[in-house]
Amino acid sequence: MKRRLGQQLVIRIVLLSTLLATIATGIQLYFDFRIDAGVIRQNANQIATIHTIPLAEALWTYNSSLAITQLDALLALQGIEYLAIDENGVTRLSMGRGSTDDYETIEVPLNYISDGQVHLLGVLKIGASFDSVYQRLLDKFLLVLATNSLKLLAVAVFIVLLIQGLVTQPIDRLIGHIREIDIDGHLSRQVASNDTDENSTVNEIAEIENAILNLENDLKVSYESLSRSKAELDKRVEERTQDLKEARELAEQLARIDPLTGLNNRRAFFDYSQRIDSQAKRASFRS
Repeated sequence: MKRRLGQQLVIRIVLLSTLLATIATGIQLYFDFRIDAGVIRQNANQIATIHTIPLAEALWTYNSSLAITQLDALLALQGIEYLAIDENGVTRLSMGRGSTDDYETIEVPLNYISDGQVHLLGVLKIGASFDSVYQRLLDKFLLVLATNSLKLLAVAVFIVLLIQGLVTQPIDRLIGHIREIDIDGHLSRQVASNDTDENSTVNEIAEIENAILNLENDLKVSYESLSRSKAELDKRVEERTQDLKEARELAEQLARIDPLTGLNNRRAFFDYSQRIDSQAKRASFRS
């Protein structure tokens, strides 16, 4: 099955555009992931370095409602999915989805300083997840893919129409001209008007078309000239052959006649006697 030039170009352009768009989208999503992951890790470190102090104060004063309020506020940070406070291996408070086994966990001791002494009140477990980042990047990738698909479809249709008008149709016309070339015919086909109009815009395909038409006309002129030369040569050869034939016959006649008497000479006599002898031998053989 033959593919048209426009189809081949569109397929290659679409494949190349899709590949480049996918690579560019992948690079962009990679940097977006690094940024979002950095924000999540920054939030976790911020909890570990700043927010542990008020949590420790709430635990020291046995203010569970304040601790719950603080944990709930910390869960609003991007990527923080689970928070828990353990005391001696026992979970006293926990908020969020799942458990620490489902996320990337950071454990931070909750220390409270009173009268110059450090009191370990428990351990704050921070569960950070990248699921939201993955989902956002997936949604973004699907959106970019759909957008690029629509763009590629529009570009492909435009390229098909453009190639069909500027390339395919002129090439089909050239193919038709080449198939119709008849060097035996007369010079009936004329060069395209683009050759004669100096102000008209001539593209490469039009120049090729004009060149092919000029070549066809030149071939016809050369063929007609060659045909005329051949006919003249055949005529001269025929005349020369006839002259040679007549000269040979005349030479043979002169070779059998004596130039002084105009009578047959000895050669004519020998030729005649050989013919008579041959006829006699054939007659005696038949009898």
